[in-house]
Amino acid sequence: MRFTILSTLECSKLRPDTYYLIKHRYARLDEDISYRLPNHKFSLQRVLDVPAIVITNDDFILQGKHRAYRAYTGMDKLEACVVNNESDIARVPKDLLDMPLEDAIDTYRRRQEYMEKSMDHGVRFVAHLEPPLNMPEGPDLSNEAKILLWGNPV
Repeated sequence: MRFTILSTLECSKLRPDTYYLIKHRYARLDEDISYRLPNHKFSLQRVLDVPAIVITNDDFILQGKHRAYRAYTGMDKLEACVVNNESDIARVPKDLLDMPLEDAIDTYRRRQEYMEKSMDHGVRFVAHLEPPLNMPEGPDLSNEAKILLWGNPV
């Protein structure tokens, strides 16, 4: 596991876990834009003042697709925690994962399946996600939506 700073271009090439964004989650990121120095890496580069996203070493987003999209469209830099395997996921700081550890590991194991489903909808990278005006309204049902879209994990 390592921390890094992603450029706008790097954010655009990340692979999301779904082909859609949720409007109210994205809207929260646009309310009060601020910047900070990275928490986990000595650098003088300013990054968005949001928690670091969690990505795999093959650029799949485990946590933080909305933040990655915001960094891409806002031409900002973003802090990321890069994991290489399942044991790395267990070592990710708890404040960076917005899901139970078991769900994060399951998503990691099924990442190829998630990427293929997104590509079926024309979304290969964060840069291909729909702009905020086309995002679904309503509550964040990301875990339930994943079950509806991909089926219950076996």
